[in-house]
Amino acid sequence: MVSGCFYLPKHKPNGQDAHFICAKQNTIGVADGVGGWDKKGVDAGKYSRRLMINAVISVLRNKHVIKPRHVLREAYNKTRYVVLGSSTACIVTLRDGNLDCVNVGDSGFLLFERNRLCYRSLTRQTGYNRPCQLGNGSDYDLLHSVDEMRVLARPGDVIVLGTDGLLDNLFPAEIGHVLEANSTATPRVLASKIAHLALHKSRDKCGVTPFSEAAKMAGINRPGGKIDDISVIVSRISLAVEASDSGSCWDQWV
Repeated sequence: MVSGCFYLPKHKPNGQDAHFICAKQNTIGVADGVGGWDKKGVDAGKYSRRLMINAVISVLRNKHVIKPRHVLREAYNKTRYVVLGSSTACIVTLRDGNLDCVNVGDSGFLLFERNRLCYRSLTRQTGYNRPCQLGNGSDYDLLHSVDEMRVLARPGDVIVLGTDGLLDNLFPAEIGHVLEANSTATPRVLASKIAHLALHKSRDKCGVTPFSEAAKMAGINRPGGKIDDISVIVSRISLAVEASDSGSCWDQWV
């Protein structure tokens, strides 16, 4: 598959999200450092960045058979005692015509066939705007909040992987419209267009968004979008072996 990414941090230069693309291993991932740590004087982005760095190390070491749960477990064990913080995470790999995914919290991926949503990953929260997460405290037991998925994927399908800055602000149909309107664009261009649309929606104080709909279900009157870091990776599944258009074996914000 060929992949491209785009990142819009809420606070420059790095924000709290991190991501990677391992093109040769057909593996991608995102993480979102939990912002509540900022109140304790902790840079929430350090944990997510270290988690993704360690995930890349695991992928490259186990490059012949990539198992997302194993990758995340290794990354988590190498991060939890080194960096203070916590993070959501989602890792997806393509192998033998299937997408294998592991997800913690409210990051996730969507799979589109002919620009129409055919699958959305599971998300898990303990309450409204309270995602499950990985961290280094006693409250973050080893991957107990992990959801694993396997989905059939076909050539031509498009994966859109993102943090909650994307998924809280855009409905799947809105993402599908971007894919349909830019069918010849590269994955990186698609990721940029999707990210900027999410940014636009996040600044809308009156519109209907997934975040406002979730608030309504929780009995909270909170219209509009949610301003946040926005990470988007777009991957197009193809018959031929193609390189990532990110320009490197892996790409991530540090």
